[in-house]
Amino acid sequence: MNKKILLFLVVAIAGLSIMAVSIWGTLAESQSLPSVATLEITGYDDINDFGDKIIFVKDIITKENYMYTIHYVVTPGDANVDGIKAMVDVEDGIEVFPSIADMAAVVVFGIDKIGQAVTVTIWDSKSMKTDSVTLLFSNESEVIIEEPVFD
Repeated sequence: MNKKILLFLVVAIAGLSIMAVSIWGTLAESQSLPSVATLEITGYDDINDFGDKIIFVKDIITKENYMYTIHYVVTPGDANVDGIKAMVDVEDGIEVFPSIADMAAVVVFGIDKIGQAVTVTIWDSKSMKTDSVTLLFSNESEVIIEEPVFD
């Protein structure tokens, strides 16, 4: 009788181990990518005294060409970028669409909003890393920043 019980236990354990290996082999791969350490907008024209990035778009955005693409980089290169979002500081008429595959944000201007300065903020909702850039409808030579007067 003991031999039958022992044989049954060996067969049962072998069957359970085969089932465990088959279940383990069909599990999904780990999707634990590193989080975004830095997010930085590239291709800007100037930085003002307050550290704000500026792009001069006077001759770039027109009624015929009303879209502008802002590129950014994240580190590390294999970071989980599923949480990248973008927004503008204007309520109506200007929209921004992040493109995770292109590492860019496309800003679309309504015809009546061409000429209005806008600040675009790109951020990662998981790590809360942000960067902003202001699109100005002027040339660099036209921007005059006056010194503050303290009385």
